Amino acid sequence: MFDWLRNSLIARGGLAMASITLIALLNIFASVIVADRAQGDAAAINIAGSLRLHATRLGYLLQKNEQDISLSGLQQQAAVISSKLHSNDLTRVLQYHREDEVYALYSQIVSSWHNQIEPAFYDKSLSRDGLRTFYDAYLESLVQNADKMVLRLQIDSEDKIRFLLAIQGASMFLTIIVIFVAMYKLNTSIVTPLRKLLNAAERIRAGDFSVALEHEMDDELGQLADTFNQMSQELNRMYTDLEKKVNDKTAELMRSNQSLQLMYNAARRLSVLPYSNKALGEITLELMRTTGVKHISVCLDDRNNENGMTPLFFTDTEADERCIESNCDDCYLHSVRQANFGIDIKDPAFPIRLNRKRYGILFVEPLPGHVLAPWQIDLFNAISDTIATALSLERKAENESRLMLAEERAAIARDLHDSLAQSLSYLKFQIGRWKMLQEKNAPRQQVDDVVDDIRDGLNGAYKQLRELLTTFRLKISDPGLEPALRGTVAEFSQRGDVDVQLDYGLRDTKLTPNEEIHLLQIVREALSNILKHAQANTVLVSLSITPDQIIQLCVEDDGVGLPKNTQKQHHYGLSIMKERASYLNAELQLSESPMGGARVYLEYKHEDSSIVPSQVSYV
Repeated sequence: MFDWLRNSLIARGGLAMASITLIALLNIFASVIVADRAQGDAAAINIAGSLRLHATRLGYLLQKNEQDISLSGLQQQAAVISSKLHSNDLTRVLQYHREDEVYALYSQIVSSWHNQIEPAFYDKSLSRDGLRTFYDAYLESLVQNADKMVLRLQIDSEDKIRFLLAIQGASMFLTIIVIFVAMYKLNTSIVTPLRKLLNAAERIRAGDFSVALEHEMDDELGQLADTFNQMSQELNRMYTDLEKKVNDKTAELMRSNQSLQLMYNAARRLSVLPYSNKALGEITLELMRTTGVKHISVCLDDRNNENGMTPLFFTDTEADERCIESNCDDCYLHSVRQANFGIDIKDPAFPIRLNRKRYGILFVEPLPGHVLAPWQIDLFNAISDTIATALSLERKAENESRLMLAEERAAIARDLHDSLAQSLSYLKFQIGRWKMLQEKNAPRQQVDDVVDDIRDGLNGAYKQLRELLTTFRLKISDPGLEPALRGTVAEFSQRGDVDVQLDYGLRDTKLTPNEEIHLLQIVREALSNILKHAQANTVLVSLSITPDQIIQLCVEDDGVGLPKNTQKQHHYGLSIMKERASYLNAELQLSESPMGGARVYLEYKHEDSSIVPSQVSYV
């Protein structure tokens, strides 16, 4: 029971309330009993006191003359005393005093009255004087006994009142004690623990999860303190785990950021200097700092040796003898097996390959006792792929450059064949004709005509040679046709004092070197003809492409217009332009221009080329 009280706030609070209630009930019960016992005490005292009065009055009446009061009057007065002795108020009070002095006095008064005094008033043998003498003998004893009974009744009534006051005082004292004890227990068992709990909650809200509540009892607040401590420990553990996770995530994000920065730097450097040992060395050293490994080396495929690789080392660590003495194919197969089946802990290697084409191997030497983490493996794979992509693009660019050079040379050869070679063939034919006329002693006029044709042919060939040299010597620092056309426009504007304007609409279109050379030569030939024959002030050169991939070239001027005979002997400009247009599968059209002069127009279907020229130069 005591354990139950000690371990339960509700039980202790209930006990305090029950104690106060019990004290109150006892107080009320005692008050009710005392009040019930005291009920009628005043009436009994009054009746007892009236006995003295009536007894004295009866003696007084006996002293009077017979004429003043009759015997029946005395008997009536005696009957009043008898009724007073047996009144309900007096007998009801006296029943609580059967064992004490009050009841004994009452019994003595009643016995003396009924047995001795009252019968004398009905005894006819006694005279009035004898009755007076007889009554006087008992009167003093009767009055004294009545006085004693009244006094005892009064004392008893006062004792009841004092007892009631004592009960009420004791109840009040016990109630105050219970209240003080309850308040003390309330402060020590509830208020103080709750204040500690509130302070602990404030500390937890401030981030201090190490707080622990101390409790002495295993009541509800003690259980709450245990639960609070468990919650605080759990929060501390969760906060520690969360802090660790945040730190881990922060470190992971920092590693990711460093990895992305390294990937960006590697891609940028390799895009500029893919075959530079310096660029690869910077990437390797930065990769080593980021991953924290001991050493990184790279073996690149040697294009001059079909089966060998060139080892590159970028730190103070000496080259691995195995790398120098072993077979390169074995090393590459070792790295490929790791890429397919997992990294070797002792000898990690990453193949530098793209689309099953090998470009080299990236060797990694971890710190002693360390194993590569997954993020390190991913980063090494990514860097290997980046190096492979850069090498692949570089070699593709080299192949494209070779193809472009071959196309440019083919275009130059066609130009020489279509212009200068034909002119020389024509001259060779004319020289044969001239020799034949001399052998036949032909007339002087025929020989002179052939000489004039040879002279005109030489002049035309020389002119074509100069045009070709001018075109082939044109160099541009920016790739594409547009810079070459702008240089041509500027050149012809200065040569002929003509306002030549260019409207170029092929900026998003990739042309082959063959297309660029033919379009440029057609524009140059058209501008040359305009300067010689058109007498123009303004020339507009426009290049555009339709949504159907139709390229359109238009050169028009505000000059004198088309000549009547465009097939003049030895006039090669128009034929050269038509022949170049035929190489583009286009048809050259000559017409009048809305500007007032002539208009040269061609169009052809553009087939998008997979070769993107990195640098076009006409040399």
